[in-house]
Amino acid sequence: EERFGWYEGLVDFKRVIVNPNTGKCVYIDTRFIAQCKAMSAADCYNRIVDHLQQRVDSRSQFPSVKGKNFQYRFLGDHPEV
Repeated sequence: EERFGWYEGLVDFKRVIVNPNTGKCVYIDTRFIAQCKAMSAADCYNRIVDHLQQRVDSRSQFPSVKGKNFQYRFLGDHPEV
């Protein structure tokens, strides 16, 4: 459902970290929370994942927008900050 305004999105994902001693990759459960202006919950998810994909290892794994590892709440026209 499209509803323009501020959203708070929470994404639990598997972040890849390279162990400097062994050179092997380790998946670390990571939680990321952000507030963003979006057209819908799915748009909020896409904005968060786009942001993260530019900053973490490309082998990191992100959940589905419909999965239990993405949560959101609509904050309204203005953030509650």
